[in-house]
Amino acid sequence: GKCLHTSASFSDCAKTRRLQLGNVDRLTGKCCSGLRLHGTNNCFDFFDSKGGIHMYSCDVMGRNMNQQYQLQQDGRLQKGEQDCIVAQENRVSLKPCADLQPNEGIFRKIEPQETKEYQVYRRELAKDQ
Repeated sequence: GKCLHTSASFSDCAKTRRLQLGNVDRLTGKCCSGLRLHGTNNCFDFFDSKGGIHMYSCDVMGRNMNQQYQLQQDGRLQKGEQDCIVAQENRVSLKPCADLQPNEGIFRKIEPQETKEYQVYRRELAKDQ
């Protein structure tokens, strides 16, 4: 398989290119409304017409509307309210989610794991319970 990279291209997977969920979801007040480059404060931000996803400092409060990327239950990666990211050859583009074919735009998690930061957060939260 291929992995999505920040240049919006696909290539062989590398552990240094992992993504993690980030930013507060403004609708629920919980995690997560964005995608963060693992171990950094860089989140997927705006998507340009050439098929590039640009990175920008994460808005952990979830207010930056450019950083609204949600992994849906069906594996689709939704940007904002109506667009989904789809693979086309070795690039990605945006397409209205409503126009996707049944198996189009499906991503899957590979080796999901809880981040060290979230482990610390859970331990600290448990101390106050």
